[in-house]
Amino acid sequence: GVLYRIRTVRRGFVAVSLALFAFSTLLGWSYYGQRAAAYLMGERVIPVYKAAFLLAAVAGCMMRLEPVWALSDTFNGLMALPNLAGVLALRRQVIAEWCRYKHDL
Repeated sequence: GVLYRIRTVRRGFVAVSLALFAFSTLLGWSYYGQRAAAYLMGERVIPVYKAAFLLAAVAGCMMRLEPVWALSDTFNGLMALPNLAGVLALRRQVIAEWCRYKHDL
């Protein structure tokens, strides 16, 4: 009856929403990575990055879920390293700005 139709529509809505979210996430991370690669190594590296991203996306679709999550967690954790190095390198400026901010309050 009506409840069955509602469940069917709800499942379809969730499936379409999930597919659109996954697609937009792929587009966003692809562009973000391209810009980062171009900034670090120059525009000439973008075709190489695109090929590597495509291969990684295809491989991720074919792998079992556990290794995909493990790789994702590993690379997300590794992204913290350059950020921590930057925070440590800029700590004096950050402390100076913080003190100035507190003084201006």
